[in-house]
Amino acid sequence: MSEEQPTTTSGSTTRRASSAPTQEAATATPPRLSQAEMDALALENEKKMARSRGAPEDAMAEWESKLIWVHSNRQDDRTVIYEPDPLHPGGQAFIGGEGPDHVYRTAAIEALLQSGELIEVPEPLRFIEDPETGEKVPNPYYPDQNYTQAGEVAANMPGQPVQLGRKLNPNLWDAATMADVARRQAYMPQQRPVPPGGIVPPPLPRG
Repeated sequence: MSEEQPTTTSGSTTRRASSAPTQEAATATPPRLSQAEMDALALENEKKMARSRGAPEDAMAEWESKLIWVHSNRQDDRTVIYEPDPLHPGGQAFIGGEGPDHVYRTAAIEALLQSGELIEVPEPLRFIEDPETGEKVPNPYYPDQNYTQAGEVAANMPGQPVQLGRKLNPNLWDAATMADVARRQAYMPQQRPVPPGGIVPPPLPRG
């Protein structure tokens, strides 16, 4: 038996009130953003974060044009630079070993590019082709997930020249980009000499 509906009375006539059918509001699915739109939003958010960290306003006008990807060009895994600065994405640059970093072109970064200890590289591939399905999938080696395993590359001992010309990870760039970086490395310094006054140990005896 159904529940009795409320009634209304008008004069001597009593009539049953009708109940309006309940309709669920249709939820609209928001349009999916393209990769370019997501990148633009992320960049705009990072710019706001840079201002909140205290980045000078006169630098913000050209901030986007001075963002670059760089990679250690040292053959060892020592840190090339750790530089807290509100202009760097995330508020700091930390470059060394395997994997590039997205940084602002500060004076310190520029000096290391000139010395050959850093090399500018294109943004790594975000998506790669799955060899089994042929579909584009996120690149598991993209910098957020790219870590060097301990002991992969030996560090230069103190007092020894720093060997330059690092071989980059082929999972991060295509063959043409890798070849272009290698060509540029060939014209860069091949080592950084021991600083003046540094102690250079004698060569090890052979045999």
